[in-house]
Amino acid sequence: MFGKIKYLIILLYSYRKILIRVIIFELYYSIKNLELIPITKVHNSNFGTDTIPCVYYFLFKISQFIRKKQIKSVIDLGSGYGRVTNFVYDQNKVKVQGIELNKNVYKKSLILKKPNVKLYCKNILKVNLSKFKSDCFILVDPLKKKMIKKN
Repeated sequence: MFGKIKYLIILLYSYRKILIRVIIFELYYSIKNLELIPITKVHNSNFGTDTIPCVYYFLFKISQFIRKKQIKSVIDLGSGYGRVTNFVYDQNKVKVQGIELNKNVYKKSLILKKPNVKLYCKNILKVNLSKFKSDCFILVDPLKKKMIKKN
């Protein structure tokens, strides 16, 4: 629980310049998608980041970019519970795929996914991404930086 509160505080501070827009988009799309409480998961991993949903405001901007550039296929690397994949599909009706490493998160995302979205449970660092033949790759912070200790 502390991890979620800490994340919320960091999030609010990080988005302070666009906070009103972020809140409006979160409220609108959360109600529209019946997602009143976003699903998150703290992994306590040195490798991957926690499963935190991408903000709807940024998903809206990503979808605008996809339409403007006439992108026909998208793959989300580190797709989590599928907020990105589902939103991009709903907004653009393009081919959407997601790759998620965590098996429990992947299983839940299969329940939440839109019918035309394809999901895979794989390590994105060990996948031959050229086989997916995608026009656009979305990467919403799935990996942690390796910290180098300076003396």
